[in-house]
Amino acid sequence: MWSIFRKKEPTADAPIKEAKAPLIQDGEQPKIQVLGSIGCVSCKMQLAQMQEALKELGQPISNVEYVEDIEVALKYGIMSVPAVVINGKVIGSGKVIKKAQLVEMLKGQIG
Repeated sequence: MWSIFRKKEPTADAPIKEAKAPLIQDGEQPKIQVLGSIGCVSCKMQLAQMQEALKELGQPISNVEYVEDIEVALKYGIMSVPAVVINGKVIGSGKVIKKAQLVEMLKGQIG
């Protein structure tokens, strides 16, 4: 959405970045952010996909924060939205990550 900051869009076959160490410790509530912009349909879809993934994992959807502040995105070095951040680590940006992928990525992270 922020075309002046846009970098090359990832291809559909590009792998999603996966965390090497658990992002969430046992018993800890994850801090999940979906970064987007006002009026961004893809960003709202990403928020819905994340909420559905959390529901499937039995986690409260209130753990997801939708952030429209460009300063927050720039702090993480994100140049295109939507983006997903878990406990301060960017796990994907520039496209909507599907629910099934989110569930797989979060399975090992949420204890």
